Amino acid sequence: MQCTVYMVFQTTRKNQTHVMSVTMSHYTVSLLLYVTAVAPNRHGYVLVDKGDAVKFPCHVKPTAATNVTWLQTTLESFVHKIYINGTFHSRLRQRASIQDAATGDYTLTILNMQPVNSGQYQCYDQQKLLKTYNVSVTGK
Repeated sequence: MQCTVYMVFQTTRKNQTHVMSVTMSHYTVSLLLYVTAVAPNRHGYVLVDKGDAVKFPCHVKPTAATNVTWLQTTLESFVHKIYINGTFHSRLRQRASIQDAATGDYTLTILNMQPVNSGQYQCYDQQKLLKTYNVSVTGK
């Protein structure tokens, strides 16, 4: 028999939620995760600690013509397709998720952010830019 327990705590770190899950069977596994709400600083950058998870909100009115795309442009100016109309396309696919596309909530969550994930994240609907986030991942 296997049981997974999820606990959510408020932390002293602004705009963050501490989530811990423990799975019990033959082994005990614990996961520590910080989910950072996106809040750009005065220079327009979102500062994220290495290893944290981050959510990039993007909402559209769902219609039959909705075609949402998430792109990341790295600091080296490489463009990576992250998500196109229901399919993940990048090396982030194992660490990324979309909130609830059926309701128009295309919030992109990326787990375990690394310095290589720094850059610009953009949400488009039918080639119309909806949101832009400039991200800097800091830490050891």
